[in-house]
Amino acid sequence: MGVVYLAAAPGGGDVALKLIRPDLASDADFRSRFRREVDAGRRVGGLCTARYLDADTKADQPFLVTEYVPGGTSPTSWHSTARSPTSRLAGLAVGLAEPSSPCTPPA
Repeated sequence: MGVVYLAAAPGGGDVALKLIRPDLASDADFRSRFRREVDAGRRVGGLCTARYLDADTKADQPFLVTEYVPGGTSPTSWHSTARSPTSRLAGLAVGLAEPSSPCTPPA
């Protein structure tokens, strides 16, 4: 859907900036889905989610700014541990379902 950049926040610190691809920015159906995603993401909170800090779904190039969570790329992070993908997926599911969870896979 776009490219995510590490960016500097105006007040200092790092944020993740997702810029939507121009071809999708011109698609009304995509913009509607992106707007719903942003609205839903602003309502989500918890230990295992990055907060949505800013967004403009009506800009010429829509964007979303979230907290920056240090780590590798998804494919790199996913395969860089001794834990099996199944146990990591279970840990992710638990973390997303239970906001008070520390987001760690079960033993």
